[in-house]
Amino acid sequence: MSKSSSKSKRRIEDEEDEEDNNITPFKKTNKTQSTGSTDTQLDGGISREKDFFRRTLMSGGLKFTDNGYFVPEPATLRKHIEKCFKANASNLEEFMTGMKAHFEKHLKNCLQPLQINEEQSSKQSSIGSFHNDSLIKIFLGIERIQKDLINILFEYFYSCDDSSPSQQQILRMILSQLRWLENIVDPHSLCETLQNALGIVPVSVKKEIISFIPDILDDNGHQIIVGFLIDLFNEETELTVPILDCLSNLNLNSAGSAIVRENVIGQLHSVNTEDLPVMVAFLLQTAVTTEEVQTVVSALRIKLNFEFTSPNDSDSTSKKRGTAKVGESLVLEAIKSGIRFKKEATAAFLKEIESVKVAPKHRIIDFWVLLIMHTLPNCKDAVERTFKKRIKALLFTDNLILTSILGHTDALRDYFKQLLALSDLFLRDKEPVVQSFGERLYHTIFQAFEEATFRQEVLAGIFLHIGSAVRLEVNSGLAVLSEISKTDLEGLLDYVPYIKGVLEYIDPISDSQ
Repeated sequence: MSKSSSKSKRRIEDEEDEEDNNITPFKKTNKTQSTGSTDTQLDGGISREKDFFRRTLMSGGLKFTDNGYFVPEPATLRKHIEKCFKANASNLEEFMTGMKAHFEKHLKNCLQPLQINEEQSSKQSSIGSFHNDSLIKIFLGIERIQKDLINILFEYFYSCDDSSPSQQQILRMILSQLRWLENIVDPHSLCETLQNALGIVPVSVKKEIISFIPDILDDNGHQIIVGFLIDLFNEETELTVPILDCLSNLNLNSAGSAIVRENVIGQLHSVNTEDLPVMVAFLLQTAVTTEEVQTVVSALRIKLNFEFTSPNDSDSTSKKRGTAKVGESLVLEAIKSGIRFKKEATAAFLKEIESVKVAPKHRIIDFWVLLIMHTLPNCKDAVERTFKKRIKALLFTDNLILTSILGHTDALRDYFKQLLALSDLFLRDKEPVVQSFGERLYHTIFQAFEEATFRQEVLAGIFLHIGSAVRLEVNSGLAVLSEISKTDLEGLLDYVPYIKGVLEYIDPISDSQ
């Protein structure tokens, strides 16, 4: 190569990508941290090591330009670098020193896909004009430098400004390069590097790293990292969601999965309301065997207390109350999803509910789960039988209706039709205790759902019973209407024209009625 050509290449490299010049992830020192050697300055202010780094890449087919990096075949470049390391032991040290110096200004270029040929760089990008690999991805495929390169890249995380969008972008690009490596030379070292970073970086950066862990580590690494993630889960509640999402995507053995579920169950009573849906979904999703599902369901019944939705929620804080309502709705959705796709969960919930022998032991979640199951065609009959058995045994009480519905309207809005259908079913039953339960259910629904459309549907259901000509059913319908008039006369007055219109079409009722 001519002297003028060499100077031109150096000038291009020093000027490439102005945006990268504003990003300084690595501290510049006279002695590099990775090798301890001193950069020897050549003409033009370029160190011997940096010059060796560039010459090695160029002789392997890489072309530096101000429009990007070009290489015909990445595999050829990788083999050339490996051959260079074998030729002389000192080449590896010089290459690493030069590489780190190059990253100080041009890290972003090294993270971007390599282009196939320079001719297409000035035109609009077309299919096939880029390789999937970046320069750093090629380096990571070289076993002799992979471990040191990962440590160098993670130095960026320690100095990254998490409030800078450009630096956040670089962070995600680095993590993307670490995904799906063909071979991880030292899984233990990689896990240790990830753990060290998670112990230092800000929360926002921790979330980014955690989200990439399942794709960065191999199956061996999954088994190694899980213990650390569990400790982090127990210590930092703000990481609950990303950690659970990460754990659900790890390939864990049965023992590891059991330990994770045990720790998640242990935190159910103390987490923020907004984290509960993710935890419930995780538990139901990761429980595989019938025994595991039964254990999870039993724990959910005990730990999920919706009378006091969260220990951190204050009744005087409207924002927290709103969060609690949203959390309840999402928990119901998580349970519904678990039941829909896992029949063992349906059987486990029914078993838990039917095992209760005294009324005070029944919980809000029992009532809610039966409502959820009533939406599933294959569970409807079993749910109705369970309800009636519990009511006849005086185990489902008026108090359970009140605590399960009042104050939880937002969460139960999607189950209004189920509530109405069950009220209708119970009021038509021949057993007085079941009819009485139906009356209370109708009354409570009217109280809880204050929107006009909901209340009109409740009244329409009541009038169907009043007009049924079945004496006991008529009496029950009138009893509900009478009770509503006593406790919520003002709310009932809005529907006087509707009530009058309906009564005109009902056959005459007796004086006593």
